[in-house]
Amino acid sequence: MTNAQRLSPQKHNLSVLYADDVVPGPAIDIARWESWSYTDAGREHYYAKGPCPACFAEAQGHTADVQQPIEEQGPGQRDADAETAAPSATIEIPVKCQCGFGHGKQDATGCGRAWSVIVKRRAS
Repeated sequence: MTNAQRLSPQKHNLSVLYADDVVPGPAIDIARWESWSYTDAGREHYYAKGPCPACFAEAQGHTADVQQPIEEQGPGQRDADAETAAPSATIEIPVKCQCGFGHGKQDATGCGRAWSVIVKRRAS
């Protein structure tokens, strides 16, 4: 299968009924997803695009690598292991279906499903 065939969109299934569900990872066909990143003002932005696992409409998610605040946000105990640990080699991109159709629910802008796609973090 070519990359173009793998990423070609499936027909949007309007018969899927709205459900406010989190889709489990194994239900996502990651082979049909593409991802990219870019740096803006010192912050790395990550994007992923592919089919909704329920209604097959094209969906896109975004997240940014956000450094921890310099100042602590209130009392608490610092985790010494977290301070010395290397950042993860992957980053999780949240996605929610925003296909523009209510799928049977008035005022909905998608089929209601949410999921995440995990991609490789860009080497710094």
